[in-house]
Amino acid sequence: MSIYGPRSADDLLEPLRSYLGRLAAWAKQRATGYGVGAALMFIGIGAGVGIAALFHWIELQYNVSTAYSVIGGSFGVVGICALLVALILVKRRKPPLPAPPSVTQSVRRAALPMANRFALETRIGNAGRADGTTRLLAAAAALLLIGWAVASRTTQSSRPERAKE
Repeated sequence: MSIYGPRSADDLLEPLRSYLGRLAAWAKQRATGYGVGAALMFIGIGAGVGIAALFHWIELQYNVSTAYSVIGGSFGVVGICALLVALILVKRRKPPLPAPPSVTQSVRRAALPMANRFALETRIGNAGRADGTTRLLAAAAALLLIGWAVASRTTQSSRPERAKE
């Protein structure tokens, strides 16, 4: 976006593109997590087949009781490790869904370029189509909008931070 205001419809869609980009990054992060989980599940299935083969080999070399003891003890250790990993993953903070841009932010971003564009058009003479009263009202509206944006910004910065619950 130039300082003279929006040049095309593409400039007006920039906040939407920004939000969609953040939303896509959030979705990619979630999908990657599920992909890693599915890969670990298939690795676990492969490990199960290997453990069955190990059980059969121990059974042939020693006896059934020893095979059950070795495999059962191994499953106990792996189960405790899996519980610890699961607790860590559940306690982890999940990424929040990105919020769409607020209307006030969009207006603040657009107010100054619109005022600059209006001022330049008035100086150059391109705004000759509007009479003096209309131009005066438009200038007053732009100044009011800029003053409102500045006042609300100072009000937000003076508010005390809320404690997160």
